[in-house]
Amino acid sequence: LVRQGQRSRELTTDSIDDLELARRVSPYSMFNHVYLEELVPVVGRYRHVMPDLSDEELLVRITTDIGYWGNAVRMTSAKSDQGAAPVFSYECRWRTPCFGGKWAVHGVELPFVFNTPTYGAAWDGADSDASRAAADPEGRRFTLGAEMFTAWTNFARTGDPSTETHPWPSYDTTSRPTMVFGAHTGVENDVRSEVRPYVTAMTIE
Repeated sequence: LVRQGQRSRELTTDSIDDLELARRVSPYSMFNHVYLEELVPVVGRYRHVMPDLSDEELLVRITTDIGYWGNAVRMTSAKSDQGAAPVFSYECRWRTPCFGGKWAVHGVELPFVFNTPTYGAAWDGADSDASRAAADPEGRRFTLGAEMFTAWTNFARTGDPSTETHPWPSYDTTSRPTMVFGAHTGVENDVRSEVRPYVTAMTIE
């Protein structure tokens, strides 16, 4: 994602065009070299599919998807196509007060899967036990943590992360089932299907 404190010109966007947004996205593509000429139409596609996102939110969404999510889709697809051991896909969408709660930060699921419901200040420093309690007075984060911890321990014990309340199908390249953890937990098929082919078609180097 974007490094802590990296709220410089790249994140203070102000009605910029697709080419300029692509230029700002490309340095943060993380693991892949990105060709600008391939990225510009991807930016345009995201704008069309997600018209309510600000340029700032688009920058974070696209950077995350071309740097992490696209690679995860490629890997799970390849593993599924082997027809050997099953592979399971998940996405954690839980938002904390970090960065104003505009997006789920990278690694937000780690306290949940390690059964650590309270963990002090994190990420940008505005994310604390007190601010999380104020943002989540119903305590959904504790239920979510229990759901994720149970799934992870089931997977470690049996190779299947399904729980009594949330059956978790293995990934395949037809329906592409993904367990989504967040305000609600459940399986979604072909997450972000309207942009996935654009992201996975990008050159990998």
